[in-house]
Amino acid sequence: MSINRQTEIMEYWRVNGVIDYYKEFALNEDENAFSVYKFGRVTTTSGQRIPMWDGNTNYIFPDTADTITVTSDDPNDAPGGTGARSVRIFGLDANWEMQDEIINLGETTTNTYIRLFRMRVVESGTNDFPFVAADIANNIGTITATHNGTASPIAIIQPRQGQTLMAIYTIPEGYTALMWAADTNNGRNNDAVGFVYTKKNNGITNPWLCKGIRDMYRNSVGKAWRIPRVYEAKTDIVIAIEGNNGDTVSGTFELELIKN
Repeated sequence: MSINRQTEIMEYWRVNGVIDYYKEFALNEDENAFSVYKFGRVTTTSGQRIPMWDGNTNYIFPDTADTITVTSDDPNDAPGGTGARSVRIFGLDANWEMQDEIINLGETTTNTYIRLFRMRVVESGTNDFPFVAADIANNIGTITATHNGTASPIAIIQPRQGQTLMAIYTIPEGYTALMWAADTNNGRNNDAVGFVYTKKNNGITNPWLCKGIRDMYRNSVGKAWRIPRVYEAKTDIVIAIEGNNGDTVSGTFELELIKN
């Protein structure tokens, strides 16, 4: 679906009121147009502004592509173990194009990645619901995907989550992204501030730019744009949080990706 075709459909819907574009879009996603829903959660420390991801610290974006090694701090997360046995990772290759791969715990990817923005458990050794038993249906320990170029974590799955909680994404090469909505939520009686940051990767040293800011005090603050924000390929998008010691803050954003 091209941007022109999307515009035609939305205009027809607006004029005639008979086509629910978003319903049709959700039911007919393909490589030409698809949605991205990113969500994360952090516990904040006073004076620190950090990206919203499972590492709960600053996040290092690699400059070059390299392999990824996936490990767990629990021995039961392993091939043949009672916890997570394999994961699927989603990211971008050296050309900033989409790729994904299934990898066993304790092993290293075949492909190289310059970005990784999602990881989830594919196979586990048990099928109990996470709150029923100690041996659960996803990961028992903390699973870490380490980028071997930076030697730093690039994605983490916390125990019993089964997938990453990271409000971080990079627009693939060949696509344009429309941001329709973003929100943040603070669960404690403290002030906190949520930010939307973006950075282009087009061959020069680009800055991180603040594209949205929301103040919170034990509430949820969101923004849905009637006219969506438009971001080009190879743009990093992050929700960042600044709060007080021990604040638990979550956030999400929604994108529509359209092939150029």
